[in-house]
Amino acid sequence: MILNWLKLKNIRSYLEQELTFPEGTILLNGDIGTGKTTILLAVEFALFGLLRGDTTGSTLLRHGSREGSVSLCFTLDHQEIIITRSLKKNGKTIAQTEGIITINGTEKPATAIELKSAILELLGYPSSFLSKNTSLIYRYTVYTPQEEMKAILFEDAETRLLLLRKIFGMDKYQQIQENCSKYLKHLRDQQKIFFGELQDLDEKEKNLLQKKSEQESILLLVKEKQPQLQEVQQHITNTQEALQKTEQLLVHAHHLQTQLVRYEEQLASVLSQRQKTKERITILQQHLSHIPSLPQTHLPESLEQDILTLQEHINEINQQYGNTKMQLGSYQARIENAQETIEQLTTLENCPLCLQTVTPHHKQTVRSQQHTLIQNHQQDYHTTEKTLRELEKTLSQKKNELEEKRKTLQETAYVHAQHALSQEHKKELAYLEEQLSLDQERIATINKEKLRSHSELFNTKKNQEESLLLKKTQETQLHQEKILLLEINALETSLQNKQELIHLLEKDIEKKRITKKRYETLKETHHWLTTTFLPLMESMEKHVMTKIYHDFNDRFQTWFSMLIQDETLQSRLDMSFTPFLIQNGYETDLSNLSGGEKTSCCLAYRLALTKVINDLLTTLQTKDILILDEPTDGFSPQQIEKIGDVLDELHLPQIIIVSHEPKIESFVEHVITVQKEGHESSIA
Repeated sequence: MILNWLKLKNIRSYLEQELTFPEGTILLNGDIGTGKTTILLAVEFALFGLLRGDTTGSTLLRHGSREGSVSLCFTLDHQEIIITRSLKKNGKTIAQTEGIITINGTEKPATAIELKSAILELLGYPSSFLSKNTSLIYRYTVYTPQEEMKAILFEDAETRLLLLRKIFGMDKYQQIQENCSKYLKHLRDQQKIFFGELQDLDEKEKNLLQKKSEQESILLLVKEKQPQLQEVQQHITNTQEALQKTEQLLVHAHHLQTQLVRYEEQLASVLSQRQKTKERITILQQHLSHIPSLPQTHLPESLEQDILTLQEHINEINQQYGNTKMQLGSYQARIENAQETIEQLTTLENCPLCLQTVTPHHKQTVRSQQHTLIQNHQQDYHTTEKTLRELEKTLSQKKNELEEKRKTLQETAYVHAQHALSQEHKKELAYLEEQLSLDQERIATINKEKLRSHSELFNTKKNQEESLLLKKTQETQLHQEKILLLEINALETSLQNKQELIHLLEKDIEKKRITKKRYETLKETHHWLTTTFLPLMESMEKHVMTKIYHDFNDRFQTWFSMLIQDETLQSRLDMSFTPFLIQNGYETDLSNLSGGEKTSCCLAYRLALTKVINDLLTTLQTKDILILDEPTDGFSPQQIEKIGDVLDELHLPQIIIVSHEPKIESFVEHVITVQKEGHESSIA
């Protein structure tokens, strides 16, 4: 990975600034507090976002600003990658918003977690660093604040070793061993459970054999009972067939008895009907002797026509009568109107229409006219009244005539009806006489059938005795069958119970056998884990840690001897990766060194640690860049000159040194000067 440029907006002391990083060795120069460290924190923020307990939004966002952003461009495997992260203040909280990652010109919006995941994948960092310790490898391979490196050296040995194990990824061996110990405990607990479940396996297997033996005995008994049952059932079948034949004969006998009863009923019915027929014949003969003869005139058809004609004439007269009566009422109304007009003229002074005064002459004229009208209408009234009386008289005559004709019609119709009825009686009389003859024949036939049925019924008494005997035999056979069925059912029920119990035992035994196999497998697994796997993990961890230790120690001694050319001061690492110092032949503590010697020891430790991590984690893509934060703090002029040798030995495409030491400018290829005026930093 090579850094190309960095853009800052409202980040700490920077309002808006763009910074270009060339390849080679670069010095970030400037006085203390000008904003050099801000650039390094911004690069780390662009890569990994906010880090809990380390890089927070409040430490990055410029005071008084509500929004800020960092954009970082770097080259990785011939790809230009630009990552932009933003900060936004919401009340008292400062949080990351959605960012953008651009790869070879293709932009893709992403959340903070998605950006972090993408960067870890691009840089070749293990995915386990996504949730925590995100920048741990970065801090000890690319950029380590000087005070943080000093802190690791001055930590107690146990804490330092724990941190280094995390950096090297060696904590996974400890995690494996801890997980294995937990799993072994689980295996032991499981073995105890399985062992308890297997205690009655032998007893249940013996019980299963016993139940199977009992099952075989029951099967033999069932086989013995089956032929006996079949024999009894065959006897029952034979008896049933014989009984059916006998029953059929008895049914026939019952049918004969029923027929006899029916014949008696039929005979009684025929005799009764014959008596009724004779009585009816007598009545018909008497009735025919009293039928009158038919009249020769006034046929009902002509009378009906006369009645219809007379009725129509009466209707016409009624209509004329009504019209005349209405005309009479009209004349009466006109007379009354004229009289009312004459009375009104007596008191009338003005015309109700034109309001003119009515003169006596005009009143006399009108009276004369109205009297004339009254006379004329009275004459018409008397004439019409006379006509009305004549119509009433005619109508009364016609109604009397109509009543006479209707009476005549009724009498004639009655005579004709009697004559028609006599014809029907004659036909009925002939039919009844014929029925008397037929009834005589039916009586003879019924008596003949009665004799035949009596004869057949006499022969069925023997069948009744045989049927009773067969029923007794059948009852005995059915009782034998019932006993055998109960015995067989009891045996089959017992057999079914045995089968269910055997099935449950087999199922339980099979389950316990599976448990036994699992128990044996657990034992083998437990034995393998304790005797093979755990020792192997310990051996692998020891082997890897030994290799790391030797590589780390060799590189530390190399860098230490290069930075401190004092033959009286020698150093190496012990097995806890703690620097072991010898000065003038005596062991001394790190705290006894001068400031420059401490810084040299820290720098040597840092360079050795970076090299070991880069060699150990082959997937890392940050091996081409190194950032040194104040590597010469406390150095003498002679020690500062050693930095040039260090840079030559590193052979890295891009090295960024943060320092306010002007002398370092002679060792680097590029110088970027940071200055600050008031509260705003800028690049000179």
